[in-house]
Amino acid sequence: MRHRLTCNRQGGASRFSLFGLLKFKKRPALVIGLADFENLIICQITSQKFPSRSAISLRDKDFVSGSLQLDSFIRPDKIYTIEPHLVKETVGKISNQKLSEIKAALAKIFEISKTS
Repeated sequence: MRHRLTCNRQGGASRFSLFGLLKFKKRPALVIGLADFENLIICQITSQKFPSRSAISLRDKDFVSGSLQLDSFIRPDKIYTIEPHLVKETVGKISNQKLSEIKAALAKIFEISKTS
């Protein structure tokens, strides 16, 4: 089955385990794409406000389904690739409007124009 984590390609927010030296800690992330071997490309989601020009606010109103416990920020400048077994749960799906905002931020970071 190619898409084990349904809805993630359309902007699903998931919790995944971040490897630490002593323990695992669950962190929210936004799945933005699929890589080879069904690995997931994710953006960091944090409740901490950083002085980042690219941070995008994420509130309850931005979800079509589900939610996060705290108002948060999507960090399109913090991108990782993880194996799918690290995803512990899908916590929601963001709106198309918010997804468009994230895509525009990613395009700006990677200097991608619509004519490219």
